[in-house]
Amino acid sequence: MSKQLELIKRSEPHCPMCDMQKTVLDAEGIEYTEVDIALMTEDEVSELNISSIPVLLIKDKDTGEELERLNGFTVPYAVKQSLTNSK
Repeated sequence: MSKQLELIKRSEPHCPMCDMQKTVLDAEGIEYTEVDIALMTEDEVSELNISSIPVLLIKDKDTGEELERLNGFTVPYAVKQSLTNSK
């Protein structure tokens, strides 16, 4: 049985790379949940170990386990490959 995956995009307003990531994910029909890190506390961001944005996290929906992290702008092909390989 394959895992149920969730794609989470962490970004912030006024970030050109975040906007571009959103545009290409939307154009490719890739579903994701967007989380604005500007609304998080400094400690929360630090805990996530975010060094650049956007960050795409692939998580197991059932366990919440982070299966893969894609830092910076990621082309749709690579996102699709990561989603496929994480199952």
